[in-house]
Amino acid sequence: MIRPSVLWLAAAMAAPALWRAFVSQTLDVPSALLRFLIAVPIAAVLVAMFRFVVDNYRRQAEEDGEDVGDAEPTATPVGADAAASDVSAPSAASTTAAASVATSPASSATPPAP
Repeated sequence: MIRPSVLWLAAAMAAPALWRAFVSQTLDVPSALLRFLIAVPIAAVLVAMFRFVVDNYRRQAEEDGEDVGDAEPTATPVGADAAASDVSAPSAASTTAAASVATSPASSATPPAP
């Protein structure tokens, strides 16, 4: 059975010919359809190669015990909930960097006097 992704890719590959046949009518319809039919097996091979590569990474992740993303993503807290749920203390480097940004002249609201 042909996957819908194969047909969509084949349609994208044959889109210029299909456009010229059906919209601008500068190409006869059988030629455009022939180009589409030629694009279908090419698209099938390309999709199969893509699926082969992705499947190898998925299998390797499963063997390593990693989450492969089949489950629903968990919601991350936003705003005040995120600050309340964060149990790690900020590092000294990030605190120093934030302090230097806050005291820099570029961050002041009033422009310097001429």
